[in-house]
Formats: sequence, structure tokens, C-alpha cells
Amino acid sequence: MPASELLRLYVTADGEPVLLRVAGEIDVATGPRLCRALGRVLDSGAEHVHVDLADVTFCDSTIVHALLHARTRAGARGTTLTLDPGEWARRLLDITGTTHLFTLRRHPDAPRSETSGS
Repeated sequence: MPASELLRLYVTADGEPVLLRVAGEIDVATGPRLCRALGRVLDSGAEHVHVDLADVTFCDSTIVHALLHARTRAGARGTTLTLDPGEWARRLLDITGTTHLFTLRRHPDAPRSETSGS
């Protein structure tokens, strides 16, 4: 299956915060797409960006790199970055000891897929 089918990205930019919803698998094959999407959202000039990872069905350490890079980029721009890490990303953030670096919250307007388990 092509990497483009394993990862789905949805951006809602009709106000603040800009919402980036991520669904599917994040690994070495799909990680660059996530990094590019995060970069575009952060470069948009938004004051607040929320990344919703609740519908991620698998991720490896690639996500930690992507999120740490996004955190650094957001900080340099004065952008507030919040995360709904979901089960998979939360586990990796906990294992790597990086959870405390992020503001974690659920976005109240973030729709959930029927398979998300929430």
C-alpha cells in the first residue's frame, strides 16, 4: 500500500486554532508527509495550532521527531502548539520522556472517526 494511503491529514484553518487532524500510520515512510504538513500549518501565520493525533492507528519514534521539530518551529514563530496525542503518540511521548514538553488537550470541535475508539 502506498504511504499516501496509510496517512491521512486534514487541516481546518477557518479560525483559531488551526486544527491538523492526523489519521492512520506514522512511520519512516509517512513521517515526511506529516513533517511537511506541520511545517505548512506553522508557516501559515496561525497564532495557535492544535494537532489531533487521536485517530493514529500506529506510530513509531518518527512521530517524536516530527513533534519535537514542530515544537521548536512553533516556539521560534511565537505560535502556541497543543496536542491531542491519542493512545499511540502518548505512549511514545511517555516512553521517551518528552510528554512534559507539550500542552496536551482534546480539541472540542475535533470530529472522531467511527474506528477511533473514543
